[in-house]
Amino acid sequence: MRVRPLYRKLKYVRKTAEPDAVVTTSWRFGEIADVKNLMIGLSVLFRSIADIILQFSFHFDFTQFEWNPVDFTLFTTEEFQENYERTGKGYYDISLYDISYYDPPDVNIRNMERIMWELRYKTTDLKELKYRLAGETLRRIMNAYREMLKQKKVADWVIDAIELALSETEGKVLNCAYWGFAVWEGSPWSEEDKIKFRSVNDWLTEIIGETINLYDAHWDIDRWDYCRWMDNQPYPERQEVETIWTEEAEEYIDSTIEEFMLKTSPVWQGVFLLQRSDRMHMHGGYHQIKMQNVNALVKRICHRHGVPSTQVYSYIAFAHELLYLRYKGYRKYKQWREMTTPDDIIRRYASMGLDKHILGEIRSALGL
Repeated sequence: MRVRPLYRKLKYVRKTAEPDAVVTTSWRFGEIADVKNLMIGLSVLFRSIADIILQFSFHFDFTQFEWNPVDFTLFTTEEFQENYERTGKGYYDISLYDISYYDPPDVNIRNMERIMWELRYKTTDLKELKYRLAGETLRRIMNAYREMLKQKKVADWVIDAIELALSETEGKVLNCAYWGFAVWEGSPWSEEDKIKFRSVNDWLTEIIGETINLYDAHWDIDRWDYCRWMDNQPYPERQEVETIWTEEAEEYIDSTIEEFMLKTSPVWQGVFLLQRSDRMHMHGGYHQIKMQNVNALVKRICHRHGVPSTQVYSYIAFAHELLYLRYKGYRKYKQWREMTTPDDIIRRYASMGLDKHILGEIRSALGL
């Protein structure tokens, strides 16, 4: 059924920009408070674990992280810090080769972390605590991102780091829980010292690994060249399993969760909408008309070329991504796309099975 642009605007205004909408939105947030708080807790936990792995194992510059621009080694024991070797980004003719890693000078670690978080939405469903995509479907998406990043001369090990961090973090959040790093009524308790990961080779095969800490390296899973193997790491055969973390680590994650919960409280949402109701009525309403016209345009092009209905929305997603290529919205993780061009977007969608000529026609129709 075709949705007319003005009708789409009317639905948007009634839901967000009218006085009644302010009251009902606040009420809806109150009704789903438990689910919302669980999602916030799991999201903060996932992002924090991933950032820890990227910093500890792959030497990513923590000052460029979006959510956690903090040095997580400050939350570890003295024993761990004594054995921790910092390896910074190297610069040709300046840095010593054996204590630095090299990559194109214009590679932005923040954008790499943003890409990782965008891919999380394709790998893991935190609301249902399950895998979102798997197998060939997910492997094809990962390969599309890999080829696009390689076009930007991003080193293979950086792309591998993103995938490994995703796989390990997913296993730690979905299949295990650690004292001080778990979400009440959200994190599952698994068999002692055991954890399941998905192999990044096919994103389908599950691998059983050993775990004793929120951060640890796993045999046959982590890569020897880049992951950190600690001589003084605690081992399962000890009578008491030691931790590398101090209480400050738990306090930091708890404070981050609390901050996000305050920002999404029912009262805060009501005040937010009340302040922006006029702007949402005008600018937001116009935007709804514009996007619905874009959807209709893409559907006409697809129908003219006989595109199966199951693929039409993939072409619509491509059109939306082109339109928002340089847009800086509140979802900051999407801003990594500033390093790409329309041709990069076309190649990525073409590698996922869409027709390159139809993609080009849609781009021309949009004037981009």
